[in-house]
Amino acid sequence: MLDINAKNYISMASVVLKAKSEVPVNRLWEMLHDNYGIGIRGIGVFCLTPGHRVQLLELVKKEMGLNLKTDKYQDLKSLSQTELSAKSNRAKSLSAKPRAPFIELRYCDGKTIERGYRGLKVSHILTLKIDVVLSVENFDTFVSLSAEQLANFGFKITEKVLIVFRGDSRASPKAVQLFRQTYKGRWAHFGDFDPKGLHIGAVELNAQTLLLPTLDFLNHSKPTFNQTDLYNKQRAFIDIIPIQNKQMRELITIMKADELALEQEHLIARAVPLTLVNVT
Repeated sequence: MLDINAKNYISMASVVLKAKSEVPVNRLWEMLHDNYGIGIRGIGVFCLTPGHRVQLLELVKKEMGLNLKTDKYQDLKSLSQTELSAKSNRAKSLSAKPRAPFIELRYCDGKTIERGYRGLKVSHILTLKIDVVLSVENFDTFVSLSAEQLANFGFKITEKVLIVFRGDSRASPKAVQLFRQTYKGRWAHFGDFDPKGLHIGAVELNAQTLLLPTLDFLNHSKPTFNQTDLYNKQRAFIDIIPIQNKQMRELITIMKADELALEQEHLIARAVPLTLVNVT
């Protein structure tokens, strides 16, 4: 059985499309040579005749149901496993990851937040009535936020807030980035109060506002849950955050002086007073 991953599919397509006469010796071409007789072994290379390229083309058509000339990997990887399965005998290794196009979200209609969370594609999200998007860095906080907390943070009771999980190894951050590029409305972000957390909100997600500890709290408290070692690991991020707003500049000055890294879960669990701060 021919089982080909994305890298190997691209390599084989390149051989066919560019009519390559030789390829370097590696596991892929050794397998094709040993199992299917494709290529002539040389010193560090396999030589390929026009006949070998035709043989490769037909092999992939037979085993995978794909045409190396016309089925571009860039197009294949955007398809779901179900969509690609309609034409290919080997969909999993080439299709998008099952969760890749979906954003995990919760919706506040201005009064209540629905229980649990759901996954929607960007095209479907854009049909919702949204006043503001609130992206959340960590999953535990994302699933536990309440309408009362949103009001305490400064969101208006009448506002329709789309709460979006920023993503991790299971929920794709790329889908959130695509939504951010497409969505032109208000965007706020709530993450860890550390250099990386600020960078995610202000730079990666280009949020207009960040939900951060208040200046009064930072000026009068020495949080026992601060992680100085984490701050020092991330400190390079702090110098590439755009700072034009006075309040934002003051918060970052305190973060630097006290080497602060306050995780989002602690901010919620310890009821740290939070406020929305403009990035620029």
